[in-house]
Amino acid sequence: MEAFKFSNTMEEWVEWHHNPVTKEAKRYLQYLLEQQKEDWANGVMVGKTQEETGYLSSIGLAKVTVLDNIINDVFTNSEIGND
Repeated sequence: MEAFKFSNTMEEWVEWHHNPVTKEAKRYLQYLLEQQKEDWANGVMVGKTQEETGYLSSIGLAKVTVLDNIINDVFTNSEIGND
């Protein structure tokens, strides 16, 4: 499979990146990421059994990974744009 490339120009990316709505969306995703980490640290992902704890931890890790990837790849990637 070919790697995904954004079709926007660098100028469009810069305009989008500096838009107040974009900044608020990034702030919200960062909030969700930190909330997930806090929940994990506070034992929210500890189940009644070892298996349940493993399952809850896997879900938590997946959420943290996805949020982190979105924030880094979409909101802070300086190589977006094909021009």
